[in-house]
Amino acid sequence: MVPVDYLKSLPLLAGLDDMTSQSLAYSMVAKSYKPRDFVIKQGDNQNDLFFLLNGQLQVFDTNASGRDVGLSIIEEGEFFGELAVIDSKPRSASVMAIAPSVVLLLPCAVAREFFFNNPKGSQRMMIWLAGRLRQASSHQALVASGSAKARILAVLTDLAVRHPDGSLHIEKLPTQHQIAVMANLARETVARGLAQLKAEGYIDFGKGRARSAVILGSPPLYEP
Repeated sequence: MVPVDYLKSLPLLAGLDDMTSQSLAYSMVAKSYKPRDFVIKQGDNQNDLFFLLNGQLQVFDTNASGRDVGLSIIEEGEFFGELAVIDSKPRSASVMAIAPSVVLLLPCAVAREFFFNNPKGSQRMMIWLAGRLRQASSHQALVASGSAKARILAVLTDLAVRHPDGSLHIEKLPTQHQIAVMANLARETVARGLAQLKAEGYIDFGKGRARSAVILGSPPLYEP
């Protein structure tokens, strides 16, 4: 069991009635992960639902040639593993910790009961999945055909939060290796592309050791 207050920081579970919240919290287990620990391995048959309480995780797929292709970054408060909950099929991707992280595990049977019989949970899940599908479609099209700089910026834009003034901010900038995996580029290409984006005024980085950035514009999609 985890404290019921933990659920307040999880958008999928926030604002539920007390009985539902207590039932879900009673069924949950918290687990800690170090950087490079696997939370989920592609092909596993385990089908529970996960929530990232704190930390940061990366989702990636391993293609037929054995190369890792990054799909997304999981931020605090987000849930993952929902496809296996729904269809009971093996995990379609791997999830690895890229920072010290605490994950909440909700058993599959309890998660299914919540999704299938709680209207608020079902609605939130459908909205989440629709957003993920739109994001994945846009990202895949760009990674397949855009310039290196546009692909790098697309990855960063997916991670950014829009402030009230309209600017896009990234509070936890991924490493060059993580960006390379998600953009399907070599790390050296990412390093060169980030330097070019900064020099051309498309992005600005936090001062000193701060891992943050502000996106200021977008380069032409198909430039070399």
